[in-house]
Amino acid sequence: MIGTSVDRYKIVEELGHGGMSVVYRGVDSSLERDVAVKVLHNHLAKRAESRQRFHREAKAIARLKHPNILSIYDYSSADAEQSYIVMEYIEGVNLREFLGQHIKAAPEASALVGLALARALQCAHQHGIIHRDLKPENVMVSKHGELKLMDFGIAHVIDAETMTQTGSLLGSPAHMAPEMIEGEKADERADIFALGTVLYWLVSGTLPYDGANTPQVLKKVLAGEHERISEREPKTGAQLAAIIERCMAHEPQNRYSKIDEVIRVLTSFLEESGIEDPDTELRRYLKSPEKWTEEFVTLLMPRLLTLGKDAIENSDFLKALGYLNRILAYEPDNEEVQRLIERISRRFSARGTMIALALLVFATLTVGLIVMWINSAPSPEPTPTEVVVSTPSEPKTVEPEPIEPEEDVLADTAEIASRYAKDVAEHAIIITNAPRPVTVRPIVEPVVLTQNPTVIEEPPEEIEEVDKTFLYQFRVSPPAAELSVLGRTFSSIEAARGIELPEGKHLVSVSSRGCKGFREVYDVSGPQSGREDIVLEWEDGVVNVSADVDAVIFLGDDTRNVSRKVLARKSTTFRFPFGNADQDNLQRVAFHIAPASDMTRRKTYSVTLRPGTTETLNVAFGQNR
Repeated sequence: MIGTSVDRYKIVEELGHGGMSVVYRGVDSSLERDVAVKVLHNHLAKRAESRQRFHREAKAIARLKHPNILSIYDYSSADAEQSYIVMEYIEGVNLREFLGQHIKAAPEASALVGLALARALQCAHQHGIIHRDLKPENVMVSKHGELKLMDFGIAHVIDAETMTQTGSLLGSPAHMAPEMIEGEKADERADIFALGTVLYWLVSGTLPYDGANTPQVLKKVLAGEHERISEREPKTGAQLAAIIERCMAHEPQNRYSKIDEVIRVLTSFLEESGIEDPDTELRRYLKSPEKWTEEFVTLLMPRLLTLGKDAIENSDFLKALGYLNRILAYEPDNEEVQRLIERISRRFSARGTMIALALLVFATLTVGLIVMWINSAPSPEPTPTEVVVSTPSEPKTVEPEPIEPEEDVLADTAEIASRYAKDVAEHAIIITNAPRPVTVRPIVEPVVLTQNPTVIEEPPEEIEEVDKTFLYQFRVSPPAAELSVLGRTFSSIEAARGIELPEGKHLVSVSSRGCKGFREVYDVSGPQSGREDIVLEWEDGVVNVSADVDAVIFLGDDTRNVSRKVLARKSTTFRFPFGNADQDNLQRVAFHIAPASDMTRRKTYSVTLRPGTTETLNVAFGQNR
């Protein structure tokens, strides 16, 4: 359709395609502005019922006015031969492409994106519209820091035909709620499930449900099999992890019932993290993810530390551990946090020890009372026997250092011991009043319980010298790159902060999607003289061109010089370098192709290229005139 028009909209280039439609960049000839034109596939547009329903839903979606929803400008009539929707054109990338170009989102950044999507869904739900296909590919990120949810309600076109005769699914199985897969009616909670999977992906960089093929993914979704987000990404934190897991609950009744509840809990999480203006912070993050993340994490660490200390003071140890463990996920060598966790551990240990002592008191009292009951029974006079008692020498023992539990532990222990002692006393009265049989008491040798002496080991004469380490800082580009050394992988921010390297030679490798890899051996013999800059090189973009006749190809705006010839039913390959990865990674190339026998039949194609991608142009001219 490139070069043709749909009503007053001239089609310029293809932006993307899916199972139901193709999206093009077009130009509104009346208003002279760029637009996005979504055209329904012909096999669907031929059905009158599908066209009418498409028109009805496009009209309903056009009423949605929200800053995080892609605006609809125009749509085809119900009886039009071509069904299309004209939307605002966003110069940017979808959310999946955005995260592929940048570092993994911090939990709070993920929550900012999730909150914006939740608010967009709230607007739709209030108008009775369920998205049904929420996924990263249906979220646009503009170069100005805007987030737009798109593709509302398109799944309604098929409805009962969601599962086609070939067994394929309409939508993305990894984000589909179980009830949708099973063919049940979906409500707002299906969108909440999908939002949970997107949040999971944002935080961890992986999907909760994945597999080698669609049936494997569907099986996992239906079984609810996924690794908990707190295990997949320890930086998540207990509060956000609980939100994500509840959104993804297998049964709809176990999820949040309304999107309003999701908005409330996400807002609470962000406020606790110090984010009072989510809209402003989201724009700042989307404009410069690396800068925002570095600045925010720097502020977040002391805030989490304060929250952790406050929780300890309030004896809310589980919450305190949640805050402190988040810090360790970022800073595993933070000594202050390690000491606080040890302090919490000692308190739990002391509490457990004192409760055990209380139980021991209970057992001792019980045995003592039983012995008293036995001793109080009448017995025959024993025959006098001379008893020689030898006094054993007292064993030399080392007294253990007394444990000084804190006041609240002592109070708990005293209460437990008192309660158990009272119970024992009550039972002892019952036993004492019971009939007492005549018994013969044997002579019982006293048992001396002694504690094993504490052995204090002498320190070794020689202490092994610790290897020297030096802090090495690396600035890597693009920001999404990861640096690997010593068997560990570091993000670009972690590498910029510095990595402790021991003396010796170490292989450092850097990789990023769409880039050529970097490998170099570093000889660490002393302090670093200056931060090391590593800039990766983008992989080439490739375009394969073929034609059904002998043809000539011109590139760009210069159509005077032939760039290359291509023979009929053969293909030729163009490679386009992108240079260093600290530069733009998007190229638009114009291909002008004409039959060698008739240059007037020239066709023009605009191809958008990214590093490491391959595009194909198959040009058909038909029979020569």
